[in-house]
Amino acid sequence: MPSSAADCNPAVGRFLNVAKQAEFCDSPRGTMNVFFKSWLLMLLLGVGTVEAMVADRYAAQVNSRVITVSDIIGAMGPLRQRLMDSYSGAELETKIEEAYTNTLNLLIERALMLEDFARLDQKLPEQVVDGRINEIIHDRFNNSRSAFFEALTEEHLTIEDWRKEAKDHISVSIQRRREVGDKVVIAPGDVRTHYEKRLSKFQSPEQVHLFAIVLHQSATNAEQTIHEVQKRLASGEKFEAVARQYSQGAGAKAGGDWGWLQPGDVRKELQAAVSSLPLGQISPAIPVDGELYLLKITDRKAASVKPLVAVYNELEDELRQAEAERIHKDWIKRLKQKYFVKVFPAS
Repeated sequence: MPSSAADCNPAVGRFLNVAKQAEFCDSPRGTMNVFFKSWLLMLLLGVGTVEAMVADRYAAQVNSRVITVSDIIGAMGPLRQRLMDSYSGAELETKIEEAYTNTLNLLIERALMLEDFARLDQKLPEQVVDGRINEIIHDRFNNSRSAFFEALTEEHLTIEDWRKEAKDHISVSIQRRREVGDKVVIAPGDVRTHYEKRLSKFQSPEQVHLFAIVLHQSATNAEQTIHEVQKRLASGEKFEAVARQYSQGAGAKAGGDWGWLQPGDVRKELQAAVSSLPLGQISPAIPVDGELYLLKITDRKAASVKPLVAVYNELEDELRQAEAERIHKDWIKRLKQKYFVKVFPAS
């Protein structure tokens, strides 16, 4: 479900500790014209003289609630710096337009929720806000009210401004829980069906830890070398030491260690040996395209499937998120039909 505008506001978010959530809003139709996009870019880049030109521009209206461009810029918060750090030129402009549109959608949704909360004639007791303030002072400011008020001053917020934002945030949270969270129901059968559809994700194929010595058959004294290698291995000398001295293939410096592989990952001429070779034993010399391979498997992992019980919570969370998104979209669609919403052209 989308986060509210309060969640996006760096001043309010600092005190409410709101968790960022994914954005699933439908964008207003149309795109910004080049002049407005340039203004917005200049404002985000900190060109102060532009601020007066756009700060009072109406961006949207929900019943009597008005959303201005400055509201959107404020709600974008630290995103401004992240965009400037990561992008430039035309790509920066595109990212700014996307961020602007997404934030506008969040503010529209928030306004709709607040309208619905007010229409239902619900009143938020002042003691609820007082309780939230006390929690924040205790958790974030080491129980120091003076530190809390100093932080408000740094953010250029009065206590009245903050209380209003806090009340709105709590109201939106109540509406979300009532209209979305409380309506998400996932049955165990749904989780099992989801598991069966995604079974391949939880399957682990057979793997072996493979070591190999590779010798070129065309090399001088190749037959003598392979005989010497096999003799030393048969005498119990460590495979890794022999590989470092003789192997002419990959991983020679690492003692012939090819790491963990699926049997099907190696050349088809080697697959039968890799699949059947007992742990710790050394294969006969296997000729392949002018090379001789001596293989050793030190460990093996059988193919396995994670049982449903091991991934149940993960799958249930996925289904809950998807269902919450569906319910949220339907709810916002109904609210947009229920209340007056106008998005002003960015021109």
